[in-house]
Amino acid sequence: MPEVRARNLNNLTMKYLTLNPVNGTSNSSFSHRAGLPLIRFDLASSDVPMLLDGKNLRINGRLTCRTTGGAKLIATQNNYLDNYAGAFAHCVQNVVVSSKRLNQNLERVSQYSRVVPSIVSQLNNNKYIDTALASGGIHAGTIPQMRHNLCAYHDYDVNGNAVADANQTGVDFSAPLYCGIFQSGEDLDLSGQTGIGGATIEILLNSDSAVLFGSDAAAPATQATYVLSDLTLTCPVYVMEGENDYAGNVNQYKFNSWSNMFQTINSSTSVVAFTPGLSSVTSVLQNFITATDLGDQRFNNCRLGSIGEIRNCRFSKNGSLFPLQFRLQSVAQNNNEQARPLPAQPNSGHVYSVDAEWLRYGLEGVGAKRFARVKNTARDYNSWSAGSVDKDQNAGRTGVAPGSAFTQAILFDAFGGGTDYSQQVFSFELVTSADSRSVRGYDAAAGVSLGDLANNINGTSATAQACFLYFLNQNTISYSPQGINISR
Repeated sequence: MPEVRARNLNNLTMKYLTLNPVNGTSNSSFSHRAGLPLIRFDLASSDVPMLLDGKNLRINGRLTCRTTGGAKLIATQNNYLDNYAGAFAHCVQNVVVSSKRLNQNLERVSQYSRVVPSIVSQLNNNKYIDTALASGGIHAGTIPQMRHNLCAYHDYDVNGNAVADANQTGVDFSAPLYCGIFQSGEDLDLSGQTGIGGATIEILLNSDSAVLFGSDAAAPATQATYVLSDLTLTCPVYVMEGENDYAGNVNQYKFNSWSNMFQTINSSTSVVAFTPGLSSVTSVLQNFITATDLGDQRFNNCRLGSIGEIRNCRFSKNGSLFPLQFRLQSVAQNNNEQARPLPAQPNSGHVYSVDAEWLRYGLEGVGAKRFARVKNTARDYNSWSAGSVDKDQNAGRTGVAPGSAFTQAILFDAFGGGTDYSQQVFSFELVTSADSRSVRGYDAAAGVSLGDLANNINGTSATAQACFLYFLNQNTISYSPQGINISR
């Protein structure tokens, strides 16, 4: 329980606020294709301290998927959503949280649909994803399971009356917002006296080509589109009434935020370097996808691709190794050079050495805590599940087979101080095998091996990798007689 809430238990009243979008239309639906891709919620200011419990904030609604001609999607066709992004997050491009009192943005999460799969897959095991997350955010352990959610429709209304096919809506969802400010573990004060004076949440939706994917979703005759409807925002708040020790003692508020950067990698030895302009970086995570897949409706735009057969990686600050004083070595190449028990198997099944260091530092970076405190993950080395990281570069891109869950991350500070990159250069070097042969292709119908699949980055556009970087930074809002200041 946050400290402020614990000190004022006798004066707290918990309430649930249900908000509708302020820019909703008469039919209360939003979609990129219909020309209404922006969803906006306004949280009003209060006269007394009102604490928003961001971790339990939920956006609720209904996802309806059809062809552009209005027909229902067919269960046997290839239409998919990413299993780790879920029904809502896969539809979202950007999320902006701003303060009404300060009249400025507190956090802007760009490419939201790509950071959520990394968070969900790295910090939840498959059992939890297939149960708790499946019933709320509509997640699943593997991509093929998501196909059935897209062709589920409400045949009857709440009164038990049959609904015409053209008016039937799709699956319901209730999902959290994985913004840093809501997941910081601190309550957000919405009051005009001691807090941010109300907030605005703006959600920009992705285009159809970045959401629904698969061979049938991209085909002109059966091209798939989506609509979000019946949207509400459920906000658990604690209203502090009567005497309390809060109003006179608050001089600053700390919160986390995600900042996104984008680069491309097109050689087997690549260096990404820039100045983030952030003064308190807790961790940084990167995920990858073949660049040509982006914007192509045949392929999963949220896929956490295996960048290749990695040899080693180093993180640096102003050219010096930091926070690790050594290169992070991988045993992927050594594993893949070993003979397989079965030459024609589609997945390797040959883990002789375990990439324990990659797993440890990766989970620490995503969870922003030491490895001993990480309890669950869906990440696996070589299994059929979507969490496997031992797959070829383009595994799972079409949705027919499970994908991978490769996310690279590093933790700078587990205790809240952060690392200053306001004027320092962050860089990482990634070395992959130039001509790796990581996974063999397999024709299940014919029962024969297709030979080795090339898995490399050779300088061509076909193998160039898009690298999405997300910096988790701690920010501070300071209140003083001279005014209010935000330090990032």
